[in-house]
Amino acid sequence: MDIFHRLRGLITKPKVGDYEISQLCGLLSSQPRHRALDSQSLSRFHEAIRKRLAVGDALLSAAKCTTDIGLLLAAAETWIVRGGYDRAVDLLEGARCLNPQDLRITDSIFRAKHYKTTGKLNKVGHELADYFCFFPFVYLSLTRGGGCYCCCCSWLPQSIGNAYNDDFNGVWNSPAIEAIRAGIIDGSFSFCDKLSCYMIMLGLLPRRDSLSGYINAKVQSLAPDIREHVRRTASEIPTMGTVMPVRPFFVNLANDPVCNLYCPSCREDKIIPDVTELRRIEEATENVVIPLLRTAAVVELSGAGDPFASRSCMRLLAAINANDFPALKLVLMTNGNLLSGELWGRFRNLEGRVASINISIDAATQGTYSRLRRGGDFDTVIKNARFAGQLYRQGRIENLKLCYVIQRENFTEMKDFVALARDVGASQVHFQNLANFTFTQKQYADNAVHLPAHPLHTQLQQIIRDPIFDDPMIILEARGNRT
Repeated sequence: MDIFHRLRGLITKPKVGDYEISQLCGLLSSQPRHRALDSQSLSRFHEAIRKRLAVGDALLSAAKCTTDIGLLLAAAETWIVRGGYDRAVDLLEGARCLNPQDLRITDSIFRAKHYKTTGKLNKVGHELADYFCFFPFVYLSLTRGGGCYCCCCSWLPQSIGNAYNDDFNGVWNSPAIEAIRAGIIDGSFSFCDKLSCYMIMLGLLPRRDSLSGYINAKVQSLAPDIREHVRRTASEIPTMGTVMPVRPFFVNLANDPVCNLYCPSCREDKIIPDVTELRRIEEATENVVIPLLRTAAVVELSGAGDPFASRSCMRLLAAINANDFPALKLVLMTNGNLLSGELWGRFRNLEGRVASINISIDAATQGTYSRLRRGGDFDTVIKNARFAGQLYRQGRIENLKLCYVIQRENFTEMKDFVALARDVGASQVHFQNLANFTFTQKQYADNAVHLPAHPLHTQLQQIIRDPIFDDPMIILEARGNRT
């Protein structure tokens, strides 16, 4: 039955008609799921709910027995208007488990948590108006098949174009990325998943009134040749508008899926690109990637496979030199199984250029590792992590980060992983929330213990209250999911 017909029977006060109810609910239910609820529509909805108590009462009653996303959103926003922030979150958490990339849902949950935590009722839909994010202005992620994103695609899932098929200058200032940048400028962050981005969740975004200090601190880690250029450009970005006259300073290469492992959180089986795809990757390296890296400050690789298992990545690493890439630094993201001393010896050209080696391990024991890092060997990766720790102690790399995706299979080993990271000599530990790259909705809901609706979420929260996780070396995304 149509939700508006159900609502009609729930309203007892006069002068509230079906048309008015339809108009109010339509403000939310018609919104696209790939972006947050439109702030203008939200303002109109909130104003109407304040004025017409009967409509709000009807929405709350109808939402008790529905899975309709539009109605649940309307009821949640009604609770937000009335100050029932926990009730709003409770209404939507179940829907979030089954629709983890519906940004209408995550935006409403974020708004309820924000108001509850801060007590600050901002202009609705602009809860982050005091903050700024530079990512859409300076960062590019190149994914498999040429798809481009201006942030991690799990945090900001809106594609900005395709670098394989289109001119890159057009991609970098496409209508899609201009809309994303406009959302940052107006404070709505309308294309961001505010419950996945740990910069938002952990309060790490810079305030607009202190951007100068933030920028000055961030550029210190860059090569001297490019430091002043990045500082000056970043200082102008907040007033520059939505068109960027310079190419991205930070590039993430995630277009080559080749990997020696096949972890269930990333892929169902080993991915072996065919000859056509491999040729396109090589062409993109020559025609898109290398030109970008000549003016970039940092390149991350590989965001989709393992750089030491990929022919194209290995060739690129060998080609890095001071003449063609004078200011470029590297972040190497690897599962660590191939990161031996012998292999490292082949890349003397990278000495002094590696900003960080990030090793994904996801376990503190052999048994858990064998289930979550299929194709890998626990003893080998720990041995290689110790070698990377030696590189860090010797000052040959600037940072060693061990990464751990929190999921049902491994969350009870988190404390042991911190001890393991300290033992191998890591400088940083990153506990990441599980993203949905391969799972069905049901499988994801069963594995994602960081979601408040998960039956083991309370146990996870008890674990992360341990003082061991207060160490500054630890990034713990699940802190942002506390209720």
